[in-house]
Amino acid sequence: MKINSQIPFNSQANQTLKKESAGNIEPKDGFTPSSEGTDEKHKLVLLQIDGLSRPSLEKAMDKGLTPNIQKLIERESHILRSFNCGIATVTIPILSAIFYGQEMPANDWYDKQSGKMIDSITQEDKVRGEALKKGDKGMLAGGVAYSSPFCGGAEETGAVVSVLKKEMKEKGLLKTLAKEVKKEVSLLRKGGYSLTKAGWHTMRDIFKLSAKLIKAGRFNSKTDKLGTILMSLNENIIPQMGTEGIKKAIEEHKPTAYIDYAAYDEQAHYFGPESEEAFHALKEIDKLIGQVIEKADGSGDKYDVFIFSDHGQTPSKLFKEVYGKPVGDVIKDMAKECSPSGYSDGDVEFSDAYSLGDVYFTQNRDSAVDIKDIEKKFPGMTDKLVNHPGIGLVVVRDGDNYALKGKEGSFVMDGETKVLNQDGKSPLAHFGDETLLRRHINNYMNLPQTGDIVIFGEYDGKDVIDFNKKYSLASLHGGIGGNQTQPFIITDASLPIADKEIIEATDIHKVYLDNQDHVG
Repeated sequence: MKINSQIPFNSQANQTLKKESAGNIEPKDGFTPSSEGTDEKHKLVLLQIDGLSRPSLEKAMDKGLTPNIQKLIERESHILRSFNCGIATVTIPILSAIFYGQEMPANDWYDKQSGKMIDSITQEDKVRGEALKKGDKGMLAGGVAYSSPFCGGAEETGAVVSVLKKEMKEKGLLKTLAKEVKKEVSLLRKGGYSLTKAGWHTMRDIFKLSAKLIKAGRFNSKTDKLGTILMSLNENIIPQMGTEGIKKAIEEHKPTAYIDYAAYDEQAHYFGPESEEAFHALKEIDKLIGQVIEKADGSGDKYDVFIFSDHGQTPSKLFKEVYGKPVGDVIKDMAKECSPSGYSDGDVEFSDAYSLGDVYFTQNRDSAVDIKDIEKKFPGMTDKLVNHPGIGLVVVRDGDNYALKGKEGSFVMDGETKVLNQDGKSPLAHFGDETLLRRHINNYMNLPQTGDIVIFGEYDGKDVIDFNKKYSLASLHGGIGGNQTQPFIITDASLPIADKEIIEATDIHKVYLDNQDHVG
């Protein structure tokens, strides 16, 4: 099954293209770097636009907001295609899959054996170690990584969260920050940026964003307030620093160079994926991408520019605002109702990835709990979850199979995603491509860290229910429904990734491993 092939552009997007724009690149017939390179192997520049779905990218192109991206695709050698990132549709699990071929269930999850919540940021060394056992050094080995949750095996990093957390633990907060600031200032100066201007714009935008969030009713939690600082840094300092780092890596002939441009994702979370704020952030990202492409084109090395997103976003409504309390509390209340004499605090734990939720029953810490065992201790529990208006899909293990339950019907699926029996309407019908979703859910349920019950927020064709209790968001990702499952790839058509089937983010890593002899 071929998911997507070359995608032609519509005429409206072409008509709105501005030929004169600061920092813009000129269209080329093909990617033909100079023959004076230092290495015959192809090198990779990976530019991630966090959270941008293909439909939203196409709307931005229609508005003429991304001329550099569009000019790249207009080269006869390049294509735009969709791909399937799998579940969970959140950045860290997807990057772990792309960089190392190792899957994670979410940004955070509950570990039944230790009885603790696990922060995925702290797990990169473990994931990297598992990959090294297989002789896999990571997709960015020998290269550089900037503005990212994970380093991907890169030897040089800047604003990479997993590296900073590790260094803070070893060297302390002040030494780590001093080293990082020195690195960032050096790169900004290299790019000719005014530090005074950058600092002023950062402070100005913190106050502007705070005022906007207050007006929108989204300035409610500590993380919302911290979010304005991160959004401003990701508009005014971090992407500029990272872009200079990528350009420097190209000058130094590094085999791989990667950056995650996160500003669009952050603005989209609070204002919507096609809001003025999100599209403004995307327009600024496009200018930086133009600089990188120009640098790669002028290099004597054979740099292939690979632009992609990790997931998209779907407009959302917060569960705790719609139904009065967080979903984790509702689930524990259900457990108490189903087993008033047998329930104890700590019997049920919950973690979310926005519209995806994992429910853990802790009475069995060594393995996943089957639906028969759940119903024996908490009779009626799964039906209560299915019937809640904020929950659109419930998935639970049933022997060697999986039971998928919705309000209008259910079915049992075996390990090969075959539907064994169905009662009523398919619970996946309103979420998207059923064949594809069965494969994604099967793969997700096979991960050892997923919950005993997995729930997905209800999706009405426009909005999806958000389970998180940290942020006051306008749109999200994590589960299924809408554009959150529709990221994109822009690449040279000659690269092996161009026509490969990509069902999960791990498939991108597999293609990389199969073609290591051509990259480095």
